[in-house]
This record gives sequence, structure tokens and C-alpha cells, in this order.
Amino acid sequence: MAWITPASEWPEQFLPCSKISPPTTVPKRSGDPATACFGTGSSLESSEVTQIDSHFRQRARDHLMIHVRHSAIAAVPIDVAFTYIDDYRTVPDWMFGVSEFRPIGGFDQGLGSTFDASIHIGPTTVRSRLEVTAWEKDRVITLASLDGAANSSTWTFSSLGPDKTELGVDFAYKLPGGLAGKALGLIVEPFVETAVKNTEATLRHNLEELYEKRDVGGS
Repeated sequence: MAWITPASEWPEQFLPCSKISPPTTVPKRSGDPATACFGTGSSLESSEVTQIDSHFRQRARDHLMIHVRHSAIAAVPIDVAFTYIDDYRTVPDWMFGVSEFRPIGGFDQGLGSTFDASIHIGPTTVRSRLEVTAWEKDRVITLASLDGAANSSTWTFSSLGPDKTELGVDFAYKLPGGLAGKALGLIVEPFVETAVKNTEATLRHNLEELYEKRDVGGS
């Protein structure tokens, strides 16, 4: 499934922190996750009521974002699926077009960890720095770009039984504004959708093969 969303409706992680001001606060509810600001690596507590600068809102209306959502079921336990995807060393083995994915900084897992990635798109290699903006064991992992073309990918995990997990991915990519952005969207959207489907198929194959080998080995 794919669609294009006006940037005025983007999620908070795609809005620069410099354009967000928390004028008031409300009591924090138990279990509320933190919201990460796109492009800075800093974060705001969910208890803060944020207000977006009206000038930025006006400029945001001139931009578009492509979303591609896909889901599939893998015949593996949820902890096996999450652990494999969460391991940065496996990313080039299943993520379409990724040739390099390495951690930057003091840790390589969890909220706030950052990575440098090299992605082949046709004859071009795109390099990007990514940050984990959401991470909850066996539930969700979100990566958002810190530089280059604005994009994010969110992986969700739902257990359907002891040996069955539903994997969901939502990929978002910001387009330039105006007619040029809309025209580019017609080209980029099918490419991104194909890439996501290819990634999901490879990932599911790798997971099931890994689990089968582990099961046979008794480990």
C-alpha cells in the first residue's frame, strides 16, 4: 500500500526541533513514549504540549511525503524476528540496496543510537546518517534520517503464536515542493514500493532459514 501525505500532516519526528516550542505542560501519563525531533537527535517528553511555528506550517504545505506500508507473516517466534532486525550487522543482508550499515557513537542498539548507511539506488550510491527514534523490545523499531533526503522507516512486530510473527513496515520519504515534487513522486513511489516488498521477502526468507537451522541444531 502506498500513498502521498501533505507535509502539514507529517508526524512529529519529521519537524525540526527549532520549529517546536513547548508553551505549556500537562501531567505525564504512565507509559507515554518520548517523541524524537527529526534532524537533531534531541527529544521532547510526551507530557509536553508542542506548538508548531505558523510560518513553518505554511512552508510545510508546499511539500509532500511518500508513504509505503507493507506487512507479512514469518514462521518464527517474535523474539527471533526482533533480535535479527535489531542487529545492525544483518541489515545489508536483507535491506534492499544497503551495502553498508555501521554504528556511530558509543552504542549500537536502542533509542538514540545512530548509524551511517550506504544505499545503492540504480547507478547512484546515497549515503545517510540515521537515528533510532523509537525502540521497544519485540514491538517497534523506527529509524529516521539526520541528513540528506528526509526519510524514516518503522518496523512493527506482532506475535500470532509461538512460531508466527507479523512484520509490518511503514517507509516515509519527503519530496521537494511544487509540481516537480509531485512529478518525482510518480517515479519514486513505485520504486520505493518495490524496494519495500523485496526487503520484506528477503527478510522473511532469512528469518525462517535462520530459525530452521537453529531448531535443527537444537540451540
